[in-house]
Parts: sequence; structure tokens; C-alpha cells
Amino acid sequence: MTGPGPGELEPERLAIERERLRTERQKLAVEFRLKRRELTAGQTKGWKELLANPLTLAVVGGFITLMTTIVSNSFNVRANLASETSRAELARSAAKQTLQADLIKKFVESPKTATVRENLRFLVEAGLLPDYGEKIDAYLKANPEAAPKVGEAPRQERIEFETSSSLLSNSRTTIEGHINAFRSYLQSLGYQPPATTFKFRVDPDDPYNAYYDGKEMVFGPKLLDMPDIIYREYMQRVLAATNYNYWNSANWKVASLGSGLGDYLPCSFLGNPKFGEQYANAFRDTLKAAGIKTEGTLRDLKNTRSFVADSASAIEQEQHHAGEVWSGALWDARTILGCKEDVAKCEKLDRVILSTWSAVDLDQPDATLRFVEILIDQVRNTASPDLANEIRAMFERRGLKLEHH
Repeated sequence: MTGPGPGELEPERLAIERERLRTERQKLAVEFRLKRRELTAGQTKGWKELLANPLTLAVVGGFITLMTTIVSNSFNVRANLASETSRAELARSAAKQTLQADLIKKFVESPKTATVRENLRFLVEAGLLPDYGEKIDAYLKANPEAAPKVGEAPRQERIEFETSSSLLSNSRTTIEGHINAFRSYLQSLGYQPPATTFKFRVDPDDPYNAYYDGKEMVFGPKLLDMPDIIYREYMQRVLAATNYNYWNSANWKVASLGSGLGDYLPCSFLGNPKFGEQYANAFRDTLKAAGIKTEGTLRDLKNTRSFVADSASAIEQEQHHAGEVWSGALWDARTILGCKEDVAKCEKLDRVILSTWSAVDLDQPDATLRFVEILIDQVRNTASPDLANEIRAMFERRGLKLEHH
């Protein structure tokens, strides 16, 4: 039997070769896909391993810590610069006031009243006393026949009691004792009473009222044994004496601030946040008949009331009602500075309040906001920045919009 010839085997070889080549191509395609998958997996794995690497985490953590430190230090530097600027400004102000005070002392050495008055008027008109000029001018106008004298014993503030059948001698002694005690406390805080006489008069026709009209304190006969009422009306004299623009101000906000101070300082002096407890109890029926709710006190300084808005009604803006917010806020500040509620006096805040009141320009439209800003700055300088910031936040919670420095 004869096998196939060469020509007959050639097609089979070609078919086998094509099959082999196709198989090789498929093999190469599969290998290529596997290699690409391995490369892709390797890249992803590389990033994951890099991010999971402890050294990488340490470097990234260090960078974040460094940036945090830089930002924190930047804020601290700004805060320190602001604090140093404030201290420098206070130092310059103190030095300027000292120079003016020395100038005043030199110009009042003359024994003649007329000469001293002329000297003081010259200093004021020449603009050499920018910090004291207005007060000296007001003093000269209010006391046309008087002038300060160096080395002379200072005159004292005096109370002149008007004779009245409603004012017994023992009541007079008690009233004078109350005023003297309260005045002594205010003097310990830096208050200097004017060397003038003011009158104390009892009005039997107005038994439920008490007020100070700029020259005399007028009281209903049933109020003579109520210390906080006496202190409040004396405070109106103090506020007028330490800031001359107060008495003539037509700004309802200034009036409410003055009323709030008139409540706060007596309450702080007594260590009792409830103003007018005796009054509310003595005239409970009268107040109820007038539609006035007292809840055992005229005004409670432990309140969370918000400041009265410009758009509020005249009733809301009434000085006693609006002033209760101020006295409440100041009582909160008293607490923030560490003064206990039932402990009399809080020198650390009360001193700042009197100083702030003397410094603020009440003729400015934003006088009450400036009062708060100056008070916060003084707390920052006399206590601490943290306490000052806490007091600022308290005022803002009550609705006062303050500028942030």
C-alpha cells in the first residue's frame, strides 16, 4: 500500500500551522490581559501600602501639626499685639493725664480765688486740658464764686434737711447714716463727691415716690426707712456729678443705663440682687391696684432679659423697665468676676463701672455701646482677657451687638 505524496500532506501542515498560530495568539492575548491586570493592581496596592506606611503617616501627621501650630501662633501673636497696643494706649493716656494734673496744680497755687479761676479758664480755652477741660468748665460755671486751692482742706459734701413734721430727728440721723456709708464705699472706688450742699425734702403729698431732681432728694414719708431707695436716688446725684452730660441727655438708652446703674450699685453694696423688696411688700395693694406686678420686688437683677430694641414701644423703653436689663447684665458680670450673690460689695467690678461711666461720652449716639466696650477693655486690663471675653459673650447673648476687635 502506498502512502500519500508530498502534495497531499501540504494542506494538512498548513491547517496545523494555522491552528498553532491561533493558539499562540490567544495565549499571548491572555498573558497580555494578565500582565495589565497585575500592573493595575500593583499601582493601587502601591498607593494603599504608601498610605498605610507608618513613616508616611508620621510625615503627614507632622505636617498637619506644624500647620496647626503656625495658625495657632499667628492668632496668639495677633492677640498679644492687640493687648500690647491697648496697654501702650492706656500708658500714654495715663501719662497725658498726669501732665495735665500737674499743670492744674501749678496754676491753682495762687491764694486769690479770681486769679485761680482766670488761670483755669486760660488752660481750658487754650486747649491744654483735653481730658479735664469740660469738667473744669462745668465746675467754674456751677460755682461762680469758688475755686480750688492747693493745701487747703477740701470742703465736704453736705446734706441740708428741710424742716418737716414728717421727718423726725431719728429718721434724719438714719438717712444721713445710710448716705454716709454708701458714699464712703463709692469714695473707696475713686468717686470724689462735689463740695456742695444738696437738700433732702419729705413730700407728704407724694407718699409712694422718691426722686432726685438735680438739686434735692425728695422722698415720700413712707420711704424714709428703705436703704436701697435712698441709695438709688443718691446714685442719680453721683451719676450726674461724674458725667455732666447725663442730666441733660434726651437719649432713652442713656436714661435706661443710668437707671440700671442706680439699681445695680445699691444692690451690689448690699449683696442682694432684689431691688425694692421693702417697697414691694409695703405697697403691695397699691401696686396691684395700679396693675403693676412685682413678685415681691420692684426689680430683680437675676434676670435673663434681652436689651430693649429701638423699634420697641415707649412703654418698653421706659427707663425703669429698660434699665432692669442693664442692672441684670451688670449683676451677671459681677458673678463672672467671682463676687458672690449674698456678699456685700464687689470692688473689682464696681470700681470699673464708675471709671467707665466717667470716661464715656454720653452725647454720642452709640454711648451705651461705648460704655460696654470700655467696661470690657478695663476688665481685660484689670482682671483677665478670658473674663473680659466671657462678659462680652454675656452682653451679646442679651442681644447687644458689639464690635469684635
